[in-house]
Amino acid sequence: MPLWSVSRRQERLSAETTPAKSVTSVLRNRSSTTLVKVAMVGDSQVGKTSLMERFCEATFDETQLHTQGVNFMERSVTLSGQDVTFSIWDIGGHTDSESMLPLVCNDAAALLLLFDLTRPETLDAIRDWHRKARALNKCAMPFLVGCKYDLLLEQPVEEQLHMVSIARRFAAAVDAPLIFCAPSVPVNVSNVFKVILIRLFGLAPAVPLLSQPGEPVLHYEMPQPASCEDSTVSSAGQRTQFASSARGSANGPPPRNDSYGDVSVGGGTSAAFGV
Repeated sequence: MPLWSVSRRQERLSAETTPAKSVTSVLRNRSSTTLVKVAMVGDSQVGKTSLMERFCEATFDETQLHTQGVNFMERSVTLSGQDVTFSIWDIGGHTDSESMLPLVCNDAAALLLLFDLTRPETLDAIRDWHRKARALNKCAMPFLVGCKYDLLLEQPVEEQLHMVSIARRFAAAVDAPLIFCAPSVPVNVSNVFKVILIRLFGLAPAVPLLSQPGEPVLHYEMPQPASCEDSTVSSAGQRTQFASSARGSANGPPPRNDSYGDVSVGGGTSAAFGV
């Protein structure tokens, strides 16, 4: 039986009309659900809004315009009898939206680093997005997500293999799961959020790994138990610390493998999931 429920909410925010204080209050007024805030960052037109809308509203708009400011949507699921609400925040990829990056990244439990599988330069830009996001939130778990997998399949085989190779190296550099998806089809859309739950709550790895040629890459490993004072999974209106939901300790986050080195594009409990 599918365990995803159909509780959804959408808001569109702008720096000019919405005070940050009133927006963040949305995250605290909960009494019966566990809240998982997800921050989505990446260059313009990589597929952030499409992924969010496909997951939350089961829609896809080929004429999607550039995001101005911040988009915010929610979707609730039921996990082993517990309601879990994804609060998903999508920021525009242009530099004029970066002033709102703290609004998106602060208190996030998961950080989705999105790039366009058909535009290698958007993967190279991930290093800058990751650096800025990590400066604001050192505890959020990173996830590297390549969008437009359906269009990648139209590229020459050599280019496909090169993208897979470089993306794997980027994911390893930031200790992040790697997922290729296509909101237009859709492919691996719900799996992105299933892997988030698996990683945050230490669930049994119920999502099969995909690594064979021609398959949309889906690779993740279980994190080592840890804790963090800035844990960002909220329950019953209060912050709740989960051992597997962050990378830090009581004395602050430990060193991470956040160095990209020579990576360059130029060169728990088992749970059933329903769609």
